[in-house]
Amino acid sequence: MRRLTKYLLGAVLFAGLFQSCEKPSPITSFTASQGNCIGAVRLAVEEVAIKENYSYERKNPQTNQWEQIYWGYENVFDDTGFGLPNDKLLPGQEYQYRVRTHTNKGGYGDYSEVVTGYMFSPNPHIRKIEYKEIEGRPDTYEMEYRIVYKLPIDLQNLRGSVLEVYRAESYDMNLNCKQILVIHPDNDNRDSIIAGTQSVYDFDRNKEYFYRIEVLYEYWFNGIRGNDYLEYTVGYYEYKSGVFEGGSYSGGDPGDEPGTIDYTATSYGEINSSSSGGKNKVIHCIDGSTVYIGYLDGYSVAAATGKPALM
Repeated sequence: MRRLTKYLLGAVLFAGLFQSCEKPSPITSFTASQGNCIGAVRLAVEEVAIKENYSYERKNPQTNQWEQIYWGYENVFDDTGFGLPNDKLLPGQEYQYRVRTHTNKGGYGDYSEVVTGYMFSPNPHIRKIEYKEIEGRPDTYEMEYRIVYKLPIDLQNLRGSVLEVYRAESYDMNLNCKQILVIHPDNDNRDSIIAGTQSVYDFDRNKEYFYRIEVLYEYWFNGIRGNDYLEYTVGYYEYKSGVFEGGSYSGGDPGDEPGTIDYTATSYGEINSSSSGGKNKVIHCIDGSTVYIGYLDGYSVAAATGKPALM
């Protein structure tokens, strides 16, 4: 009887030791959000049977090296760009991710498949700003505005936003720049045209004006806090549009349509323009079926080159 008990006890200890040294479970489901999170890419991995921690990694676009961005037991993690320049993700940039499990006894499991994710990239823009003189009220105008403000239907982490429109008398937005609109968009309206009117007293029909939109987004994210624990907290993402040009803006330069130019792309991020009038402003460049909308940053008249910056 003693021999049988000793045998059974040994078998139980051996089984426990074998299980504790068993390799962690493989990852079969791992996803990254596709533009429906503000300020972050949301990573979600399945819960697996044998694991103590997950190790999340992101490939650094600058160094092309894999870097660990979170180590812990949470199966949902929001990457806000910590470890990248300015500790932020770039709108329009795709990022690659992978994850694996770990146990103290069994070590690391196999990596998941590499997935690609990107954060929400805002693009509010002015469709119309027009001034009409109010009859019987000298120097008083009614400003009519229409602003396109679209959000993803499945946006996951928006808490609120404030949209501001600024007007200036110079393209660099430094001369007599002032705020002319403050709007708190409805979070539930994801495909919105913001329109309205208001009286203004400082419009001069003899001046050319320039406009810019600025939006402050407030969002939730699952971020690292003390002792490497994750907790939901509030983040802020600031957006500034390109400059919209026009005295009485109605979709382009007054009396003119947005220009179209031909170009030859010689390297990533550079355009050789055949247009003699290209400058730092909104342009449309067309190459077959591909359309690029933005402006040339650092335009050189002599070389006729510049780097396109998307709106």
